[in-house]
Amino acid sequence: MFHLLFSENASEHSLKLASWLIPCILLVMAACIPLLLWGSILLNVETPKDFLLIRLGQALEQEWFIIAAYLGGLSASSGVIIVANVALASMVQNHLLLPIIKIPDSERFYSWLLWMRRSLILLVMMGSYLVYLFVSDLFPLAQLGLITFIGFLQFLPGILATLYWQKASRVGFLAGLCAGMAIWLLAIFIPTFGVTPLATLSATMEQWYGWAIFSIMVNTLLMIITSWLFKPSAEEEEMAVACVLNALPKPQTNFTFENDTLEDIQTRLGARLGSSSAQREIDSALEALNLPHTNKLRPLDLLRLRNILENNLSGILGPAEATALLRPQHLSGNTAFKGREIHHLEEQLESYSERLSGLAAELDKIRRYHRSTLQHLPIGVCTLNERQHILFWNQAMVDYTGITPDTVLGLTPAELPQPWCDLLSDFSRQQHTYQPAIRVDHEDHHAWYSLHKTAIDDGQQGCVILIEDETEHKLLANRLAHSERLTSIGRFAAGVAHEIGNPVTGIACLAQNLKLETDQPEVLETGEAIVEQTQRISRIVQSLIRFAHTGQTDSLDNAKPVSINACIEEAVDLMRFDEARRAIHIRTQLEPQLICSGDYQLLLQMFVNLLNNASDASPSHSQISISAMHVESWIEINITDQGTGISPDLQERIFEPFFTTKEPGKGTGLGLALVYNIITEHCGNIEFISPADKKQNKGTQVIIQLPAWTEHDSLSVPGLE
Repeated sequence: MFHLLFSENASEHSLKLASWLIPCILLVMAACIPLLLWGSILLNVETPKDFLLIRLGQALEQEWFIIAAYLGGLSASSGVIIVANVALASMVQNHLLLPIIKIPDSERFYSWLLWMRRSLILLVMMGSYLVYLFVSDLFPLAQLGLITFIGFLQFLPGILATLYWQKASRVGFLAGLCAGMAIWLLAIFIPTFGVTPLATLSATMEQWYGWAIFSIMVNTLLMIITSWLFKPSAEEEEMAVACVLNALPKPQTNFTFENDTLEDIQTRLGARLGSSSAQREIDSALEALNLPHTNKLRPLDLLRLRNILENNLSGILGPAEATALLRPQHLSGNTAFKGREIHHLEEQLESYSERLSGLAAELDKIRRYHRSTLQHLPIGVCTLNERQHILFWNQAMVDYTGITPDTVLGLTPAELPQPWCDLLSDFSRQQHTYQPAIRVDHEDHHAWYSLHKTAIDDGQQGCVILIEDETEHKLLANRLAHSERLTSIGRFAAGVAHEIGNPVTGIACLAQNLKLETDQPEVLETGEAIVEQTQRISRIVQSLIRFAHTGQTDSLDNAKPVSINACIEEAVDLMRFDEARRAIHIRTQLEPQLICSGDYQLLLQMFVNLLNNASDASPSHSQISISAMHVESWIEINITDQGTGISPDLQERIFEPFFTTKEPGKGTGLGLALVYNIITEHCGNIEFISPADKKQNKGTQVIIQLPAWTEHDSLSVPGLE
């Protein structure tokens, strides 16, 4: 029963069910025996134990009890015969015959194996019946069961030594087992030799308890003494450590194959089982593991597949033959397992933890604590083995990359998706152990990561790569550098303003003196225009100085009601004076009476700069749309072009002074910086949307919000007309 339920059962669910259900059934059966014996004592039933239930039914005068006892005995004996014959035939086939005979290379492998199993079942049944004919007259039926149990009991010292005593040797176990079996056989065959005292000793069941104790004592003492005289070999000691109580089972597959593929496994199985049988076994294993039918499987998946195949074939062919089938021919039987497959061991640890106790449980607790520590580190941890396969991938790596551990474990860095493929594979091959912050472009953003690397055992066992997200530090450094640039720009602008101020003042004075020197209207109009433009130059320089020094703007001192319609129309007219911009069609859609409080010249300068940028970005004969409307207490202006748009990585820098994407000599990078300064001075908002046309992925839309002018402004703003 044990062999069929556990040794040849590959289903984990069935094993868990049998582990508690079978003991419960046996406990219920055993609990009935004292009740039946107590009933026979009360009824004074004296009969051989073989027929106790039938005589008990006769004493109770209950025919149904007699029939039930007969059917129960018949079914139990039939079940034992079936189970025993199937199990023994399977043991003989898997452990005795298949390791020493050649499996036929035929498509009818399963049919051949089936008939072999059937033949062995018949042979076992015939042999069992011959044994029964030989000893049935010597012992009652119940006594035969007890004798069989005592024979099986001879394995008990070896089982206990396997679990608790690592110093036991193979020679000691065999010596004790042979001695115990010899005493057991001697007790069986004593009646055959006609020795009356010993025959009488063997005639009662009670005397068999003495034989059992005597044989077990000799077995145990001989095993201990022989193991002390013949020390276990190194291989036996290794196996003893693996079999000791609370030890974790080693992987069933004792080999690792660097370049093994699914096709290689199928070829090896097909050479021994036939192509159709091999394909059927592989398909069944892949389906159980929920793996695709592809030749490109990860090393970890190949290991799991080999384990499943070995487990399935062990029930058919035996463990030795199954292992030989899955081993490449160029590897000898002594090939060592180079570096354990960590993931497979981790799976075993997770499923085995509930059964650990004592020191093993404490060590497993420490292991879990350290693994949890690595999992929750705020920096990414990636561990590579000596073959550059990924063994560990913590939660920080999942957050950085969006790739789960199940996807990457067993792969090499070169097999990762971009951009991590180049980043990790290049760094793992380099000699230096530190890589400063390097930019990584994602689909929707970009980040900076610094990498550290340390070798394990001089690199012979792999390395550990640490990845730290430096994005916040990099952005902070950029902001600090930007502030320093603005400060430098402020100092530079102050010097420029001082140098420009003197000639501009001189020009203004000369223009004003024209009133005293001539009465010609054209000359006077030109003089007024010159004075107006010099004032505009002064305001631009002062605005740049304030923006560069503080990053903020001062409130307007001479705010007045400004007609947005007139300001936009004048900006459009100024655009038409430039011959290069006449090919751009500007379409306006303005609500009437759009008035805000502010400075007309600054707002005009803002619209001119925005229209210049839109014209530069738009292809020839395209259209720029300008719309303006009231939205609650705001005036909202939309300027939309049909240009190429602004890339996402440049949108956050468009307001930086001296930042431009135009060719050298065609742009200063001050236009949008001044626009931002002017809008902030007017307590407004500005927003860029690019691309404006999502379908065609082109164009830029600028949305400007300025506070609408109200009667209250005339009382609160000095100089308002």
